[in-house]
Amino acid sequence: MLFPRLLLFGDSLTQQSFAPRGWGSALTDKYQRRLDVVNRGLSGYTTRMAKYLLPEIVEAASASEIAAVTIFFGANDAALPNMSTKQHVPVDEYRANLKEMIDFLTSHSISKDRIVLIGPPPVVEIKWEQFCKERDQELDRDNAVTKVYAAACMSLAEELEISSTDVWTD
Repeated sequence: MLFPRLLLFGDSLTQQSFAPRGWGSALTDKYQRRLDVVNRGLSGYTTRMAKYLLPEIVEAASASEIAAVTIFFGANDAALPNMSTKQHVPVDEYRANLKEMIDFLTSHSISKDRIVLIGPPPVVEIKWEQFCKERDQELDRDNAVTKVYAAACMSLAEELEISSTDVWTD
C-alpha cells in the first residue's frame, strides 16, 4: 500500500531528523498510515548544490505522489566566507536558490500551499567551537551571520506567501 509522500529536503539537519526524538521521526509518527515521510537530507549540502538534485528527487517520486515538501537549508550556506569557501553561499544567492527550488516545485504541480520553508537555526556557538577545535578547524559559523540567512528565508516565504517555520525565533 502506498501513501502520499511528505518530502523532507535539506542539509544535515534534515538528514539527522530521523534520529530518536528528531523532527522527521516525529512527523513519521504523527502521519503514520496517512503519509510516507521521505528523508532527502544531504549532509554538507548548500542551496547551490541542492537545487540541481531537487529535479531528480521529485521526478523519481512523481510529483503527483508528493503531498508536501519541506525545504530546510541555510546552516551550511551561512558558513563564514573566509573560513569555508566550499560551503559559503552569499545571502542573495541563497535566497535566489530557494526561490528557484520553489519555482521548480510549483512548475511541477506542487502548489505553494504544499511547500514549507524552514530557516536555519541558531548555532550553539560553544558546542560548534568545541567541534571545530576537535578537528583542528577554525570556527566557521556564528549567529550574527546565520541570523541574516534566517531572516532572508523568512522574508522570501512571506513575499511568496509560502508557509514557513522560523526556528531562529520559535
